[in-house]
Amino acid sequence: MQRFSRVRSDVTGRSAAFTRQKRWNRGLPRKTDATNPADWLAIAEEDLALIRLAVEREISFAPCRGKLAEALEKVLKAELIRLNWSLERTHDLQRLAKLLRERRSTLWPSSSKR
Repeated sequence: MQRFSRVRSDVTGRSAAFTRQKRWNRGLPRKTDATNPADWLAIAEEDLALIRLAVEREISFAPCRGKLAEALEKVLKAELIRLNWSLERTHDLQRLAKLLRERRSTLWPSSSKR
């Protein structure tokens, strides 16, 4: 293992911290606005692209499941913000779904259609 990291450092000529920082900057090409539904959807699309890549490469199921929950949360928050919801810090998908029902969102089927 040590041999591999030494070779990697020699080949790249960069420290691991530099590489991590470069990857982070590539992930956020522009500043986002938490009150803009389009920004939430754009980030959700990035999450879905990562999931697709993980599936293509047959990476473990657990990280995909977690990332999918994050993408769903972002889509639900985008719709709520579009409906003039004041953003709050929550990751509770059931609460977000309840808020969508209360606001009669078109994302949530009405009870008469069930």
